[in-house]
Amino acid sequence: MKRTVWGLSLGILIPVASALWAGGFALSGVGIRALQLGGAARTLAGDPSTIFWNPAALAYANHTEIQLYNTTVMPDARYQPYTGLVGYDGGYSTRLDIYAEAQTFQIPGFLMVVPGKFANVSIGVFAPFGLGAKWDLYDYPLGWHNPEPYPEIDWSSDLQVLSTYVGIARKINDRLAVGLSGGANFTKVNLQRVNLVPADPQDPGSVPLPYSYIPVDVQSDVKGTGFGVNLGLFYRASDQLDMAFSTRLYSPVSLSGNTDFTAYFPDTAQTHAWKLSSTASASTDFPLPHNFGVGFAYRPSEQLTFRLDLDYTLWSLFDVLVLEFDGLGPTGEPLDSSVIAKNWNNTLRVSGGLEYDYGNGFRMRLGVYYDQSPIPDGSIDPLIPDISEKLSFNGGLSYTYPLAEGKALTFYLGGEYISFGDRVVYQFMDVNNDHESDNMPGIYSLTIGAVNFGLSVAF
Repeated sequence: MKRTVWGLSLGILIPVASALWAGGFALSGVGIRALQLGGAARTLAGDPSTIFWNPAALAYANHTEIQLYNTTVMPDARYQPYTGLVGYDGGYSTRLDIYAEAQTFQIPGFLMVVPGKFANVSIGVFAPFGLGAKWDLYDYPLGWHNPEPYPEIDWSSDLQVLSTYVGIARKINDRLAVGLSGGANFTKVNLQRVNLVPADPQDPGSVPLPYSYIPVDVQSDVKGTGFGVNLGLFYRASDQLDMAFSTRLYSPVSLSGNTDFTAYFPDTAQTHAWKLSSTASASTDFPLPHNFGVGFAYRPSEQLTFRLDLDYTLWSLFDVLVLEFDGLGPTGEPLDSSVIAKNWNNTLRVSGGLEYDYGNGFRMRLGVYYDQSPIPDGSIDPLIPDISEKLSFNGGLSYTYPLAEGKALTFYLGGEYISFGDRVVYQFMDVNNDHESDNMPGIYSLTIGAVNFGLSVAF
């Protein structure tokens, strides 16, 4: 079946959602100290979170440390449709704001570093990417009669990437260290959306309103495993200044699973059925974006440290996805492969933070980051809430309680608030000139609040 029939180009397998923190579908970062510093973390010498940020910094760990943390994310996403399509606006044709279903997301992590005679080693289990959203965006148009109710939640997404990494780092001399980490990225994607199919694909304008389009509920459940590697350098230029460089590289994730199609028909349909369903296998190679950047730390005194990180992320890898289907559509026609154009752009993120040691075990951290959105107007839709440039304000406190000689227990508590500028898209756009729209016009709004806490044990 041609994808023009079932509208597959609208992005069945694109993982997008409102639990978004940083650009694209990346989260704010890994590790409790790093989160409180706004991601200015490449120069966190000895911290176990640098298995993700810069594995060379692991070389400066002088004791074994285990860190556990969790972040609770609370997004507030709104969308004001501006489609102009009868049946697509449905009950929202008055251009009212639609709020995503309220959800709370938990993002945990486990990190550990162990010093060794030849090199320091580390392990980590963390989530570098992840998101989720649920929307009620579609209602039958006026005059459409079907006793089968359309699903209340009709656009939803849930992406989970769990990374399990090991790392090794070694000092070359008193000032220079190198590090390497890598492992598996276990990825799972669940997506649901509405596809509007022309009732007459050969002559869409021949069918009168409100029966011009047949709504199809499309739900995909796919998963797969890819691999990644992080490389880093750490240079202690002086007692006051540290510098770092690192890069994160990923293999594409081969996703496979099933896609369910359910088409809902009006009482005028010739199918003699209120709805028809089918299931097809689905697969695609999903790219995770490469990243590289530099970091600096400056200590004007023993109590105070300023940090700065610059990140450049290659979101342009998220350009075109080819979706392969093996099965039939709801009306029994074969499903062809589908080419989805996203045309995302590379982005720059700037993170700054400061850390102040009050003494007696108390430390304060403040952070801020500015991040661009990689998503152009031509491929944005309500399931992609990385709607615009964003500014994040981060902070937190920690208290270290000494247990015994060389042993300590540290408690962390912090938070994050991310402000996005609204984005207004007035018209449909065809990114790859295939005569089909690749976006959803409307007004997009989003803010995110988060609370994080952690615990580390050093011994």
